[in-house]
Amino acid sequence: MIFKNLRLTNFRGVRLAEIKDLNKINVFVGKNNSSKTSILEAIFLLTGISNAELILRIDQYRKLVHTEENDFRFVFYNLKYQNIPELEADMYFDDSSRKLVIKPTSTYSKNSDAIELSLSRLETASDSASSLLFESINSLTLEGEIKKRHAQKKIIRSSITIERSQPNKFDFTIKPPKDYKEELSGIFLNDQISFAGTHKRIEQLIIQKKKSFILENLRLIDSSIIDVSTGSNNMIYFDIGAERLLPSNLLGDGVAKILSIIASLNELKNGILIIDEIDNGLHYSALEILWKLIFQMCLENNNQLFITTHNYEVLKYLVKFINSNKKEKYADIVNCYSLAKIPGNELKSYKYNFEELSYSISNNIEIRGNESI
Repeated sequence: MIFKNLRLTNFRGVRLAEIKDLNKINVFVGKNNSSKTSILEAIFLLTGISNAELILRIDQYRKLVHTEENDFRFVFYNLKYQNIPELEADMYFDDSSRKLVIKPTSTYSKNSDAIELSLSRLETASDSASSLLFESINSLTLEGEIKKRHAQKKIIRSSITIERSQPNKFDFTIKPPKDYKEELSGIFLNDQISFAGTHKRIEQLIIQKKKSFILENLRLIDSSIIDVSTGSNNMIYFDIGAERLLPSNLLGDGVAKILSIIASLNELKNGILIIDEIDNGLHYSALEILWKLIFQMCLENNNQLFITTHNYEVLKYLVKFINSNKKEKYADIVNCYSLAKIPGNELKSYKYNFEELSYSISNNIEIRGNESI
């Protein structure tokens, strides 16, 4: 396991949040607008703490298009640059921790030099002064901090800048940190992500002679599948006995979802897999197969998973699968977290271990919108 505890301040719609005792497989549930996706995005940013481009990527996953400089405010609480996002995590190894602070940079000064706006300066500025300071924000500086036992604290700085190159066109410049190589690896999956990454990962599975593993599991969802292959333009094809091979996107969202999860879990080793709304596109009959794949491949490659869902069936089949494989002790590596916002946009989480989750499911106790926490 990698991440142990998570703390967020001023990130997206969350003013304050803390989630403790993360497990190998973590499932987040909650009502709409309970910030489930924001939790996943924070974990993704902390995983790639040196990559400023991830700020742009998580906005793209939400279909947030950057069409002006001030669009960088999307990651700031209440869309205000005064609210500096701080993401922190305690790790399981080496008593280590990670912290990421996202700071706005302004070019408001007369000589147009970029100026990093300090938190104290933002807090003391009047409303009119704040508006002046932020009218030309065009860059974010990401300041990462990594602490390890018996090691000097490491500071990692990167930045992302947006500049208008034409009246209706913007270019982005990413400045990576010097002399730092990221130690963690992670993959973020949601319904907005293209098949380009899956295509490359499926190619690797075929090269590794693991095609039979792909087919064995996909046939549990669609028995007509005979073979799988990759083609040009990031296309994946299936042979279902027709005159021509069929593009994978014609076989439905369920096959695509299972395929991307198989490919991602195979690629990652000792890494982080993040899956937003895992139930989207899946029929309930595929859920037990999905959980089998997740547990099998997660343990084989020593990955940590973070999953969101609002579907009761996902939890039901999780409990069913674990109870059907008690000798594997899968129950020890799963936690479910119910998320809810309280007044002031503080996010509260309530942890269910497997025993508590199983009891809730067996007794039809609703945990996806827990108002008592």
